[in-house]
This record gives sequence, C-alpha cells and structure tokens, in this order.
Amino acid sequence: MPLADGRWAAGRAARLHSTGKVLFTYVFGPFDVLPDAASLDELEPIHAPFIGKVGSMGLAQGRWPVLGRGRWLRDDWPLIPLSNVDPILGRVRRVEYAEGDLLHPIVWRVVDDPMLGAPEDSLYGYLALEIHLAKIFGATT
Repeated sequence: MPLADGRWAAGRAARLHSTGKVLFTYVFGPFDVLPDAASLDELEPIHAPFIGKVGSMGLAQGRWPVLGRGRWLRDDWPLIPLSNVDPILGRVRRVEYAEGDLLHPIVWRVVDDPMLGAPEDSLYGYLALEIHLAKIFGATT
C-alpha cells in the first residue's frame, strides 16, 4: 500500500467477505521500499500496527500490488474479536464476525473489560486506510 510520503505498508489478507469486497487484514510497515512476499513471511500477527476490515478497491484498481501468497497458515492469522463503543450506553462492545461474513456481526456484547488493545470495529476504504496508516506510521513529509 503506498503511503503519501513515498514509503509502503503491506497487508496480509487473513479473511475475505463472501462478496470479495471486504478483507480482514493485518497491516505492517512502514517500509522504505516495497517488500517482497518472502520478507513478509517473517512477520507475526501480534506485531501488526493495524488490524481490521478494509475494502478491496485498492487491490481491484491495482493501487495495492499483490506481493504473493508467501508462507500461509490460516490458523496463524485469526479472525479476532474487534471492539466499538455502544452509541447509547457509551460502553465498549465486543464484536465478532463469522468466517466469510465481515459485515454482519454474530456477537455484539457489552463488556466490563474495556478490551484494551482490541482493534476498532470499522471498515476503511482504500484511501482512508492509506491516510490512517500515514498517521500511525508518522508521515515523513
């Protein structure tokens, strides 16, 4: 994924919505040059600065190059619970999705534990994600 400052981010698509238009992705970076699939094999999900749902338009339009499959073990890249804030109660909710359906939660539960560190349940379009990643990685320009 190109960043505004010329650096790159790379995502591991862990799950695909049944329509093919939404991905559950672990994103890493920044990289000074576009990494190859072999270099991504060394990355682990726990170290991803961004984990979440993204639209696939960046891939479909060729803006996000496909680097290859690399070494892939599905169980190593789980569809983890996400979190959001209940708009009425103002409390943290645990949100879980079924395999193949990243748009309709199967579990929405208010939790007392604020799930510190759980990724936010949101869906980023490709440009919004690139802007968000630039903020996470501290754009250099």
